[in-house]
Amino acid sequence: MKKKNYQISFLGTGCVGTAFAYHLQKQGYQIIGGFDINKHKLRRFYQLLKIKYQIPTLPELIRTSNLVFITTPDAEIKKTYQKIFPYLNRQTIVIHCSGALDTKIFYSAKEKKLIPIGIHPIQTFTTISQSIKSITNIYFGIEANSKAKAIANEIVLALKGKSIFIKSQDKPLYHTMCVFVSNYLVVLISIVSNIARELKIKPKNELRVLWPLINQTLTNISKFDPKKALTGPIVRGDLITIKSHLKVLKKRFPELISLYKLMAKQAHLLLTRK
Repeated sequence: MKKKNYQISFLGTGCVGTAFAYHLQKQGYQIIGGFDINKHKLRRFYQLLKIKYQIPTLPELIRTSNLVFITTPDAEIKKTYQKIFPYLNRQTIVIHCSGALDTKIFYSAKEKKLIPIGIHPIQTFTTISQSIKSITNIYFGIEANSKAKAIANEIVLALKGKSIFIKSQDKPLYHTMCVFVSNYLVVLISIVSNIARELKIKPKNELRVLWPLINQTLTNISKFDPKKALTGPIVRGDLITIKSHLKVLKKRFPELISLYKLMAKQAHLLLTRK
């Protein structure tokens, strides 16, 4: 099916859904509408896409679609699918954008010969404008059967992205990987900020002081194998410094001792890896 023949609707018009719709429309795909219980988000969706604002009933929207994106929060995907299932046409393409859920959530898909696909952008989204800017030129985790892979690839290419294919059973591990590199990086920086406050570094300067170190570390990781990017007392075998870290943490941040030991152990494993 050529892109001009797709009739695409979005159920959930937050950051991810709006960003997908915005760029697909720019590439010539026909976005016929969206649906969201949050009317503010829905109105914004229509305004950004310059579509006449109207609120079709959910059955009307689904019956006129042959490609449906479910871009709700993960907890709502199955419920949303249950609501729309009676109105789906045969051979409709149904896509969710969850990193953790697989397409088995689309139960009874074979009844109507639906084409179930999972397309997960490997990116973090905070606002609509940031999402629209950052959803292109990235990688997408794709879960799809052999027939659906070409469709998923077509959509990813429309966003100037690249695909990596994930097996259904590997989705939880795949999403764990993404959470480690995004959410827990944020947590790590938050911990560092707390230590900076303890050192009486002004709140406005916390990340400003540390950003050159953070930035260079990320640059090193992007250029080299993580093992080669590793520096510090673990690399030097400096047990005296490590013990001093543990001593001061015990006194001032005891809740961080177990985390420090775990990270030090992982650093040592990385260093000794062949």
